[in-house]
Amino acid sequence: MKKRLIAFLASAALFMSPAMAESIFSYNTGDDYMEMSEDFRDIYVQGLLDQWFLTLSIYNDFESIVWLENCTMDMRSDEVAALFTDWLSWHGQDLDLTAPQLFIAAIVESCEDEV
Repeated sequence: MKKRLIAFLASAALFMSPAMAESIFSYNTGDDYMEMSEDFRDIYVQGLLDQWFLTLSIYNDFESIVWLENCTMDMRSDEVAALFTDWLSWHGQDLDLTAPQLFIAAIVESCEDEV
């Protein structure tokens, strides 16, 4: 089932128009994230986390999947969003970078002891 879902998503991406792909795959910046409502931040962060897991799965990076699961398994999406929001508050000089890039940096830094 998982392989079929990945194949479907990959094939759907191939048939998107460039304009559609650009709007779907364009990234928010850290500034954009900080302007989101708290409820939307929770949803956005869950999407980033799901995307990260999917990407690791596509590349069969099971060691990183286990690390990411160990790091986030006991956290609700609002807790992950709070962690990311706090991290961004301490790294204000980086808010012009993409939110996914910043999210990965925040999780890696926060979970260093899981490595």
